[in-house]
Amino acid sequence: MKRPLLALVAVLALSAIPPMAHAQVRTGIGVGGKLLFPTGDLNDRVKTGWGLAATGELRLLDIVSGVGEVSYNKFPGEDGTDSQGNEYEDVDALGFTVGGRLYLAMMFLGADVGYFTDIDSAGFLPNIGLRIALLEIMARYNWSGDNWFELRGTVNF
Repeated sequence: MKRPLLALVAVLALSAIPPMAHAQVRTGIGVGGKLLFPTGDLNDRVKTGWGLAATGELRLLDIVSGVGEVSYNKFPGEDGTDSQGNEYEDVDALGFTVGGRLYLAMMFLGADVGYFTDIDSAGFLPNIGLRIALLEIMARYNWSGDNWFELRGTVNF
């Protein structure tokens, strides 16, 4: 009599465990704008900038996704000249990044790698963000030869 009762308890316990996330591939695109805050040596040459981004996401599981971004980044040059008498120039960089995200409810943690033209720099970009329905707010740091911190707001479709 004890074995059937034990088997029944085991079946009920296993049925209470939520099923594993199924591999449901979903895709999404988004458009956004960002504020760019130069740090380090880049801060000596340019002012706070702005950018436009087109994003794509491939959601592999409910908590894991791959992401990509193509962006235009504009840093106005500082007023004045450098130590050699050259005027500071604007930096107009196209950016190409790919990476991944781990979702924790509405919050996510991610890491991207990217390349930025004009700056001619590859970078590692750790990030954190919040996604509510179609709106996303993300903060990330471009860790490369020319560093900057960015805040991005995106509308996803």
